[in-house]
Amino acid sequence: MIIMTYEMMKNYDMWDCPFCGQNTISVIHFPKSVSIKRSRTASLPGSKGFHVNPDVYIVTSGCSKCGKTSEEVEKKFKDDGFL
Repeated sequence: MIIMTYEMMKNYDMWDCPFCGQNTISVIHFPKSVSIKRSRTASLPGSKGFHVNPDVYIVTSGCSKCGKTSEEVEKKFKDDGFL
């Protein structure tokens, strides 16, 4: 059985700043994951259930060109529908 943690699955990306357009925003991306659970009861001997965790993006740095903080950049991304 292989257990993958979020530490193994995270990806580091650089995104364009929504304010000035420069490629200076550092983002950590945790991809979508699925966890499967099996339960055995007398009434449902082979029932399965699963839970899907959505993609998670964390803005780790602000823009060094225009001076916007990571909180301002993250708020703009959420308002524009990127996060």
